[in-house]
Amino acid sequence: MRARLAPDMYTLAQQVQLACDHAKDGVSRLMGKEPPRVESNEKTFDDLKSRLAKTVEHLKSADDAPSKTLKIATSAFGFRTTW
Repeated sequence: MRARLAPDMYTLAQQVQLACDHAKDGVSRLMGKEPPRVESNEKTFDDLKSRLAKTVEHLKSADDAPSKTLKIATSAFGFRTTW
């Protein structure tokens, strides 16, 4: 949990937490919603697995978002999309 591949890297737990935060925050903003707040207090691998599972569930909720919102957001940055 506190291991690092290199001295200047975040710990494994921090990397998982940040990856989850970036994913859920990005999707929330694309949907025009406030990102859910999640405390970063995972102590075990099971805690990290739970956080990942919750993040995946949140990302799946993007399927319910209006496609117009996603088209506007992606076109604003010049991305091409098939949504």
